[in-house]
Amino acid sequence: ESLSILVVQSVHSGDKSMLEQVLTECKDRVVNSTVRNLPLTTVVPFLKTLVDLLQTRPSRGPELSIWIRAILLSHTAYLLTVPHLLNTLSTLYQSMDSRTVMFHKLNRLQGKLDLLLAQTSEDNGDNGMSNQLQFLTTPLLSVAAGGDNLFNDEEEAELFQSSDDEEEEEEEQEENGSLDEDDDMDI
Repeated sequence: ESLSILVVQSVHSGDKSMLEQVLTECKDRVVNSTVRNLPLTTVVPFLKTLVDLLQTRPSRGPELSIWIRAILLSHTAYLLTVPHLLNTLSTLYQSMDSRTVMFHKLNRLQGKLDLLLAQTSEDNGDNGMSNQLQFLTTPLLSVAAGGDNLFNDEEEAELFQSSDDEEEEEEEQEENGSLDEDDDMDI
């Protein structure tokens, strides 16, 4: 009850420091109780103040949304009878809508980045962030000035060995596929 008295005093006097003191309370039970105890004459000015704060300081959205939600739930019947409340509520709606649109875009971007990092960690065979950063910053090919060979002898042998292995695997697969077809003809 004491918080509802502070809300009434701060709204009517325009005392922002007193209002800030009240808004630091974020427990649902306390907020709901405070809002239910507000006189109806204070509900609309308090809601307008909260919407203005939300627009001027969007970083306080989580804290302010608790209070706005409590007002909308506790005083729905009264708010429907207020004729000029549409402007305040449309401003609130636009503010929330723009935040949710950005949230979805940022969420998709985060998903794509997570997927990219997961793929690079799988390619490196490690889940550590240091290897992910090393992969992104390590050049794939380096060329020495004045040198004819791009690779040293070991790298060149490894490169050609892996391509020979791949060719052998392909040949084996083709042979196995043709044997299977011959088996089908015998049956």
